[in-house]
Amino acid sequence: MFPLLVALALSAPRLKILFTEASNPNLVDGIALSRLELYDGAGAPVAVDAIENPRGVYLESEAPENLLDGTTATKWLDTNFTFDDGGTLPRQSELLLTLGAGAPWPASLELYTTKCCSKRDPIGWRVYAETVCGGWQLLDERVDVASPEGRATNYTAVGAGFALPAPTEVDPAACELSRAFRFVFTAVRGRTEDGTPVIADGLQLAEAKLCAAAARLASVEQQQQQSVRGVDAGRARSSRSVHDQAVLRGHDRGRGRRRRRRVPRQVRRWRPALAKLARAAGRGATARAPAVGRGAARGPDARDL
Repeated sequence: MFPLLVALALSAPRLKILFTEASNPNLVDGIALSRLELYDGAGAPVAVDAIENPRGVYLESEAPENLLDGTTATKWLDTNFTFDDGGTLPRQSELLLTLGAGAPWPASLELYTTKCCSKRDPIGWRVYAETVCGGWQLLDERVDVASPEGRATNYTAVGAGFALPAPTEVDPAACELSRAFRFVFTAVRGRTEDGTPVIADGLQLAEAKLCAAAARLASVEQQQQQSVRGVDAGRARSSRSVHDQAVLRGHDRGRGRRRRRRVPRQVRRWRPALAKLARAAGRGATARAPAVGRGAARGPDARDL
């Protein structure tokens, strides 16, 4: 078992509550609660050692620790819940709860509204349990829950709460055998001149690859070898191309020389016959050609030329 799995197996169990909806999404300026309780199967409170609000934006007087002080006089308010870029990105606010050592697994969850501003009441959420593999197992999901009209009051009857099923046991040995991966992207690059994070209109990637360490090294070496082979092949093609061009140029020059030698010979062979014809024309010889026959005079033919 890897050290990470050992640490997870020995650490206190954790719950994650992901709030996804508020009572009035058109007017909401955050999400808020005054109190949070976990109960076991007998209705007794379950101790919570620590609570966090990852990526939350809140005042020190409105921190998530106020949810565990046992009173509705204080509150937790996360104003980062409003950052949805005009509705294109889902609103989310997350609470991480670390249970006390030896505490029983909670069988229900109870929430309490704040003293004002019902528009901030959560009406949709999901509850997860952390597994020994470090992942999160969905236990319960609520959508369009009717928040109470009363202020600083609980959502359900006292001690009842929203039921939470026990998580399914996960064998630590199976953590290494999983073929499923989940990527949770939590931020994008970009800040304004004063350092404020930019509210992006989306998140994008061109490609994602999963490689084992040995496979990654082999892939890198293979790519380098392919690059070397490509360079060598390019040099060989270039060398052959230069050689072929030189051969063709030499061949063309040879053909040119042969043509230049052949044309003067043809002119020289025809020159006597042409001179005879020119002299005959100058003496006023008739243009009528003599009959060709045995012993008859004949004009120049291929044997004369």
